Amino acid sequence: MIKPFNLLTLLLFCCLFAAGQQTGNITGIIKDNQNDLITGANIILIPGSSVTTTDKEGRFCLNNIPAGEYTLQVSYIGYKTFTVQISMDIAENKEVDLVIQTVSIALNDITVTSQKRTEISKDVPIALSSISSGFLDNNVIETMGSMADFVPGVQVQEQSVVFPGFVIRGLTSDNHSLNVDNRVSVFQDGISVSKQIGAFTEFFDIDRVEVLKGPQGTLFGRSAQIGAIHLITKRATNTTSGNVTFGLGNYNQIRANGYINLPLEKDKLFVRVAGIYHKRDGYVENLSGGTLMGKNTLATRASIKYLPNQHSAFDLIFNYQRDRAPGTAFKSGVYAPKGGDTNPSTFADLEGGTDLTDSRDVYGITAQYKQYFSHLLSLTAISGYRTLTASSNFDSDGTKAQVLAIKADAVYNQFSQEIRLNYDGKRFSGFSGVNYFREYGNMSMLLSQDERSVFAMLSPLLAAKIPGFKPIPTIIDGEPNLSVAVNPLTGKPLKTFHTEKINDEGARNSAFDVFADGTYKLTSKLKITAGTRMIFEDQRSFYRIDPADDPGTLGFLLQKGSNNLFKPTDGLIEESKTFTGWVGRLVLQYDFSGQVSTYASWSKGRRPNVIQISTDTIQFLDAEVVYNYEAGIKTLLMNKRLMINFSGFCYDYSHFQTVSFDIENAGISRFTDSGKALGLGIETDLQFAATKRLTLFANYAWLDAQFNHKDSYGNEQQLAGNNFRLSPVHSGAAGLSYRFDLGKSGCLELNLSVTGKSGHYFDDDNTPGLYQDSYLLFNSALQYAAQNGKYGMRLNMNNLTNKRYIIDAGNTGQSFGIPTFVPGAPRFYGVQFFVNL
Repeated sequence: MIKPFNLLTLLLFCCLFAAGQQTGNITGIIKDNQNDLITGANIILIPGSSVTTTDKEGRFCLNNIPAGEYTLQVSYIGYKTFTVQISMDIAENKEVDLVIQTVSIALNDITVTSQKRTEISKDVPIALSSISSGFLDNNVIETMGSMADFVPGVQVQEQSVVFPGFVIRGLTSDNHSLNVDNRVSVFQDGISVSKQIGAFTEFFDIDRVEVLKGPQGTLFGRSAQIGAIHLITKRATNTTSGNVTFGLGNYNQIRANGYINLPLEKDKLFVRVAGIYHKRDGYVENLSGGTLMGKNTLATRASIKYLPNQHSAFDLIFNYQRDRAPGTAFKSGVYAPKGGDTNPSTFADLEGGTDLTDSRDVYGITAQYKQYFSHLLSLTAISGYRTLTASSNFDSDGTKAQVLAIKADAVYNQFSQEIRLNYDGKRFSGFSGVNYFREYGNMSMLLSQDERSVFAMLSPLLAAKIPGFKPIPTIIDGEPNLSVAVNPLTGKPLKTFHTEKINDEGARNSAFDVFADGTYKLTSKLKITAGTRMIFEDQRSFYRIDPADDPGTLGFLLQKGSNNLFKPTDGLIEESKTFTGWVGRLVLQYDFSGQVSTYASWSKGRRPNVIQISTDTIQFLDAEVVYNYEAGIKTLLMNKRLMINFSGFCYDYSHFQTVSFDIENAGISRFTDSGKALGLGIETDLQFAATKRLTLFANYAWLDAQFNHKDSYGNEQQLAGNNFRLSPVHSGAAGLSYRFDLGKSGCLELNLSVTGKSGHYFDDDNTPGLYQDSYLLFNSALQYAAQNGKYGMRLNMNNLTNKRYIIDAGNTGQSFGIPTFVPGAPRFYGVQFFVNL
């Protein structure tokens, strides 16, 4: 491991000594005819071998240029190739700012930075999707969940801003435990925001979203076991611009957002401030008060860019998001509300009323510094700090009875520092660096109960153990069954109000990574990419449950002592341990032409070890490991009008970590090593600029992901043959965008789309009933813009047919035979008015 890393570092530094004393430099900025900076434009100096691309600020630099006459050529997808004659004197430093023009028909927004350098997506040997700000705006995609519907093999559950879920290729990250890492890495502007309680981010002033599938630990670190979602926001630029957008919709939706961008010092210092307020009433009525499944978010972002000289750039980004949303509709699938039914999409009756809420405050600061030593070598330093507080009040039993009413409070903060060297030469491009990550998180859970209802809920357990004992319904005609006031087994009165608490459940973790990744051109058509990341972790978990101030009377039923459900610990239990691991990738890529390339890859992903503490036991779970084998074809055809990607993969899992709700034997949830699993799949997507006015897209994913019948030792596995939860065999999306020119009056743009999923389970046990049948969602958006683009409006309608479906099932109530269900979003419609300043 040491020798390859030292060799790569030596290669990165060697170009520092290449500059000659008699040569000069050419620097400049590339913009389009709308004065927008162009990232990823190809720059070629003819004659010679000087080649580079523009960075995020649209800048480029060609060093070590001898005196002479040259042609500077600029090319970029969707724009006319531009050439200009350059005359260089001895040791001359010349600055050239250029404007390139769009072409009539071509695909735009297919430049990505997934491999820590600017590339066309066709040239990146990874199954990835890039969703541009234009696509988000034109289709009125307002949330991460809506965005995920357009990416094959990806789901985002938005049942709560505090506890969202992320799924890539059938692998789910939705655990609330702070001592367990996610499988899907969520990044914002180069900083990991992967912990579940901090991963949900409001969509506003987004430049693009890049979604990478398969193990991405080399590129995105320890949480990218099966993929990564990278939100890239718009940065401050050297222009004066702004926007104000205001929208209204059903369920009393209000959405107001905008930005202002100003150069404080021309070509040196710029600032951009953006913000959004987004509120919508819940779409599930709660008879006990209020609504559920709503939204109430205020977020703002300030971005500052400083260019001290031609060879360096500094970005400082401040983020704040405040969520005060109605709570989650965990509706019982067993007991109907009074006058209603158990359909998750109809009204509920949860006893918490208007107190059922999700609250969260997130603060973050990101600092990025980039230093160009030459057009080949640069250094990037990224620092990030995030802190949040969150609170969620939810009704886990899904009824009016006070049985599993829980208030969860969490605090969390993290710090990360990455230092990376990038080298981008004619035959070799790559990076190496180090990363340090530290986090602290703690969660507490307060349980409130009426023991009369609790006794009824537990009565089926007693009936299974005591001959002649008959179960008692928890709900009768929509009302709590409070008929049993004295425990018939003990003769003691049941308490009408009882509370107990998990006081502490959290972790203090740190990790140090050393990584390197590079691509070498073996020939003009054949490239090899290899990378690895060594991970050194120091994990510390802690757990504490105190006896209730007023002991419960039902603890003997589940052997919980003086508490009813949460068995007290003997003070604070702490456990720590250090772990090491590694991930990596090896890719062969062959370019048949400038239009078609293919790749074959092997990669290893890893989910860190788990220290699991309960009242009676401490367990150390092995790291979950996946080996992924993948092959794909990428094309960019018909003069850059048609893009088709195809990939097939096989991933082999060991020590698969499953989670289940297990109040009877643990706290709230419990992780288990479920052994080996195997997944097979294919993914394909298409974009086609059919005419100047018509653009089409389509994508499809097929997945067969199951637990193996035998473990590594030949023993039958408990989940043998079961499908992964939240893993539809078929999923996909298709749509079109058509532009109507209205002459001097402006233009109309119609966007139509459909997304769909086949049937899938919501638990790894594949419990009958915890299942969603296949469904399709139809969406539409119509946008009008004036000829000068200064103002316009959008009309949108999502889920046109008002299809009813669920996004989660089972949950805590499943442990007691009363599963709950969470409905998906109904028909949403609205109108937005915008003004560009």
